[in-house]
Amino acid sequence: MDKVTGKVVPNSEKWSPNQDFKAVNTPQIQGYTADRASVTNTNVAYNSDPITETVTYNPDAQTAIVNFIDDDTGKVIKPVTLNGHTADTDSYRTASDIKSLENEGYELVRDDYPTDGVVYDNDDNKDQTYTVHLKHGVETVTADQDRQVGTPINVNDPKGAKYPAGVDKKSLTRTISRTINFVYPDGTKHTYQDSQTYTATVKVDKVTGKIVPGSESWPQPKNFKPIASPTVKGYTPTKTSVVDNGVAYDSDPITETITYTPDAQKVMVNFVDDKTGKIVKPITLNGHTDETASYRTTSDIQSLEAQGYVLVKDGYPADGATYDNDDDVDQVYTIHLTHGTKQVQRTKQISRTINFVDRSGHQLRPSIVQTKTFTQTGTQDLVTNEIVWDPIDAQTFTSLTVPVINGYQASPATVPAAQVTFTDQDSTVNVEYDHLPSRGNTTAQTGDQSATASGQGRQAKNHQQALPQTGNDSSAAIGALGLASLVGLLGLSRKKKQD
Repeated sequence: MDKVTGKVVPNSEKWSPNQDFKAVNTPQIQGYTADRASVTNTNVAYNSDPITETVTYNPDAQTAIVNFIDDDTGKVIKPVTLNGHTADTDSYRTASDIKSLENEGYELVRDDYPTDGVVYDNDDNKDQTYTVHLKHGVETVTADQDRQVGTPINVNDPKGAKYPAGVDKKSLTRTISRTINFVYPDGTKHTYQDSQTYTATVKVDKVTGKIVPGSESWPQPKNFKPIASPTVKGYTPTKTSVVDNGVAYDSDPITETITYTPDAQKVMVNFVDDKTGKIVKPITLNGHTDETASYRTTSDIQSLEAQGYVLVKDGYPADGATYDNDDDVDQVYTIHLTHGTKQVQRTKQISRTINFVDRSGHQLRPSIVQTKTFTQTGTQDLVTNEIVWDPIDAQTFTSLTVPVINGYQASPATVPAAQVTFTDQDSTVNVEYDHLPSRGNTTAQTGDQSATASGQGRQAKNHQQALPQTGNDSSAAIGALGLASLVGLLGLSRKKKQD
């Protein structure tokens, strides 16, 4: 036997060797005289025909009884009595009676009566008995057959058993409906409906016309087709898929309601400093799809204005942001601000002090102080407090004719003009005098500035001693004064040679 297909492997049949029947001595049977002493059968193959050996006796009268038994009730439903003689074969066969009973709904279980007819035995005291076993035929009725109550079960026995109630199509069919309601966020509803149909089988006793108890058979529970919930952007359904599995034939109708809840959303509100391009105040708002945020920008704008900012454009909705339905990208609103400014000014006075001293540094006359006043305007950033000053023109200290002091001589005779800017610092110029031999008194006028000196001496060097300088124009003026002093020294040297 093929274990996979369950079929007999061709040409694989193998029978045991031929065998010998045991020799049988003819028994001494009352009422019979045997015509031979024994019966011998040898070398019998597996496919040999049945062997019948007849030992002839003088037969006695015999009786055989054939009982047709209903195995379901254990009762004899048809007895048949046969009469003959020992060793005679009766011509009676059971086929006709079996057929008649089958027409009434019976089914043959086992026919113990010999196929070739009963051979009467030699027991004069006991009748031979044969039994034909039958059972009630059972018809498996399906819904599609739609058997109607009261109609004959057995075609060849129209007056016999009739179909009972409960075997028609309606009785053997169950339909389980399913309704799915999709309730969308806007309140609209979509309904999906489907169903599963179950059909049963039932067994009917063809003899009695009754349903066999416990024979009703329904199919196994079924699975409904999974139904995916429609996608609504920004919302999540209570079930992503409606799955109803293992639904039995006797289940109640199924109703599923799918609702949608809004997804979490985020709104970013960025207060941007347009001057720097940087976000000076980020606000994160959290809510759900289609909700309106309670946040307004007024308070934060006022707070930033107090810090010196000026609103350029408020890109946030005046009635609050409505959260969108995009779960992947946050909404962004921008409030543009710039720096507030105001005009400021400053005043600075720069002085140049000219000292008149001898070689030892003793002051020979009062110093002359020249001053320049600058007034500069600018723009102050109210956020950073930084000030951007407007350009301002340079000014010039006028040149000064060195005063004549009797008995002294200074060179050069003029302190040159000097240009100063707002960033320069105060400066000092020292004019040095050399003492001359006494020749009289001399007075020199310098316009609105004057000095008097007497005596004679060597030509004085003109030195300048200045505070730290921050402007190029002032440094150039002092350099010019130093150059003039050098020229004076050269002149004094020439004079000494002439003397």
